Amino acid sequence: MDRRRADTDTIETLVSEGDFETIQSMGHSIKGSGGGYGFDPITEFGSEIELAAKEADGPAVIVAARKMRAYIEIVEVVLVDE
Repeated sequence: MDRRRADTDTIETLVSEGDFETIQSMGHSIKGSGGGYGFDPITEFGSEIELAAKEADGPAVIVAARKMRAYIEIVEVVLVDE
């Protein structure tokens, strides 16, 4: 989750730089990382980020990144030995 938290800061910086190609790539990566660990909302936020970046919609990218950060701040990660 620390990585995803850092991603939100990076994404906001990239929006200010207009680097939507990198944001789109990051969104795609985020989208692929959530579901495999049981964090489906992360997948949804990644998809939102990717699609907004594809449209070069900076405000929508920021909204999605901030929603992801808010989710990360409240989710509790529990490791289970199987």
